[in-house]
Amino acid sequence: MAIRYTLLHTSNGANAEMPSNAAIQYAGGTNVPGGDIDEFIFTFTGTKGVGLQPVGDFANSISNLRLTLNGQTFFNFQAGYNNPATGQASQLGYLLNSMGPGRSVEVASSTTATSAFLRVPCGRRAPNSVGRLEYSISYAALAQTLVAAGAQFQIWARYNDNYQTSVTVGQGTTLAASATQQQVVIPLPAGVPGTLAGIQIMSNNITDTDITSVSVLSQSEYSLTQNFWRMLNGDMNSGVEFANATVAAAELATDGVPIALQRSQLCPGTLFIPTYGLTLNGDIRILLTMAVARTMQFLPVITAPAGARSKDVQSQTQAVKSNVARSVLDASDSLV
Repeated sequence: MAIRYTLLHTSNGANAEMPSNAAIQYAGGTNVPGGDIDEFIFTFTGTKGVGLQPVGDFANSISNLRLTLNGQTFFNFQAGYNNPATGQASQLGYLLNSMGPGRSVEVASSTTATSAFLRVPCGRRAPNSVGRLEYSISYAALAQTLVAAGAQFQIWARYNDNYQTSVTVGQGTTLAASATQQQVVIPLPAGVPGTLAGIQIMSNNITDTDITSVSVLSQSEYSLTQNFWRMLNGDMNSGVEFANATVAAAELATDGVPIALQRSQLCPGTLFIPTYGLTLNGDIRILLTMAVARTMQFLPVITAPAGARSKDVQSQTQAVKSNVARSVLDASDSLV
C-alpha cells in the first residue's frame, strides 16, 4: 500500500488558468500515468487586488467544474449562483467538504495572497499504459484579475492502491420552482454502479430563507425544515468551514496573528441531503416547499465499492443472427 503524488499540469503567470475581471472558461487535457487514483488536487495561487475578491472562499469564483477520466465524466458541477463579493462559503466548497472535511481549504492568514486547494474525489484506475484527464473550469468575473505574475494553477493526482470507493457527481437536475410545494423527480446517471450517498440542493439566489422544507419521499413521508436537515448533516454543529478576507483583515490589523478558517452553520441557499446509500433502481423523488420562486438544482453524489462494474443500461431480448457464409449461399442459390 502506498500514497504517491504526481503533478499533471501547471500554468503560470499570464497563462495561469485563474479567474479574471471577466467571466472566463478554460478547458484542457493532460495525460495521466497508470495506477489507482484516489483524488485529483487543484491548487490556485495568486494575489488579490481591488475588492479583495473573492471575499469568501476561493471556490466562490468557480461557476463550473467538469472532470472526465478516460472518457468517463465523474465530476460535473455547475453552481446555482456565483458571488465572489460575498463573505460566505461557496456551493462548490460546501459540496466537497460535505464529502469529507478539508476537501476545500485555503490559507486564511492574508487578505491579499490566495493559496487555495480543492481535493476532488475520484476512486478510479488509470490504464497501465497512460490515461487521460479532460477538464473544464469556468470562473465568474472578479473586481480585478488574478492572472498576473506569480499566479499559478496546478492539477495533481493522488495515487492510492488502498482507496475503497469510487465517487460520481452526476449531472444536476434543474427545476424552475414556484412558491409552493412541488414534487421533484431526479433521474440518476445511466450505467453508473453504486448507491446514492447524498443530494446537494442549490438555489440560484444567495437568500437562505427561500427553501422552506424538503422531504426525500423514499425515506420520510414528512417534510423536514432546513434547520432540521442542517442538524442531521452536521452543518448546524458549525460544520461549514471557509475563508473570509474581511475577517482576516480585521484580525491581522489587531494582532498580526494568522487566523483560522471561519465556521458557520450554513451555506446560503444550499443544502446537502444525506441519503445513506439509497439504491439506484429508480428515480429519486423529493417533495420541495419554496417560499418564493427560484431556479433550483439537484446534484446527485454516487459512491461505489472500488472496482465495481457498471450496471447494464439497456439490453435487447432478441438475438440477431449474422452468418455471412449463409448469406453468400442464399444469394448464389437465388440465381439458380
